Amino acid sequence: MSALPVVVPVGPGSREEARVADLLASLHHHEPDAGPVLLVDDAPQQRRVWPGSQPGLAVEVLPNPRNGRGVGTFGGVCAATLLGLRWARSRAPGEPVLRLDTDALVIGAFARSVRAAVAGDPKAGVLGACRRTPDGQRRDVGAWAAMVRRHARPVWLWRAAPHVQRALDGRNAAVRREVRAGLRGRGYTPGTHCMAAACVVTPRMVAAMAGAGMFDDPLRWIDARIGDDVMLGLHAAALGFELRGMVADGEPFGLRHVGLADTPQRLVDRGFAFVHSLKNDPEHDEDALRAFFAARREAR
Repeated sequence: MSALPVVVPVGPGSREEARVADLLASLHHHEPDAGPVLLVDDAPQQRRVWPGSQPGLAVEVLPNPRNGRGVGTFGGVCAATLLGLRWARSRAPGEPVLRLDTDALVIGAFARSVRAAVAGDPKAGVLGACRRTPDGQRRDVGAWAAMVRRHARPVWLWRAAPHVQRALDGRNAAVRREVRAGLRGRGYTPGTHCMAAACVVTPRMVAAMAGAGMFDDPLRWIDARIGDDVMLGLHAAALGFELRGMVADGEPFGLRHVGLADTPQRLVDRGFAFVHSLKNDPEHDEDALRAFFAARREAR
């Protein structure tokens, strides 16, 4: 049994270096059964130098293949995730794949519970924070539902005549077919997804995606205006898999889209392994949050 491979899309922002360093430190500290890690770097001209490894944690770096093309905040992250899943399948076939954002953090062990969930549920495709938040509220995916339906239409991106053909054939047509296949999936509600901030794609779904040719062209979704988490929700539905929420106390995914799902100490006390988002919490400065969790690591 290999360790769990980890995929981290890295944006072009100036703070990404420090965020990645903190994320890797938290991963290495809390979960020895994780790695190698792939950083998919979207910085212009690959100007950054990332560590090749940390003690006990192998780190690889690949450039985001979009190379400045497409919609960076959405389609670009789809490209990073598809490339990362293909990489993970080559490095650790048959293993669950952890996908992390740089504004997430690891605060506890997770491999054992993830492996148990995967082994006990053959229909699971993606594990994470799906339909509900850790406080029990239903997540609102209405805006994503509208965008998913738009991507299913023959001309979903461009209205100007010179660009119509781009939506009728090639990559955009392939995306449209995948979106329509997801919409036909049994029990799928448009826009439903597990937050990509921290989620696990099961080995059965990774294998099915590879078999369906979904990794053949990681650039396929670069013009899309939906995120990789919504893309993975569509892929799961298209391939006959389901999304599994694990956000109760003692389960791994203590996530919220904006800010933290609870106070830092209560997130620890409730037994979560992942927290998000550190960069935009309305009550706490990002540096202060990172200092809190780093001090806790050092104390242990």
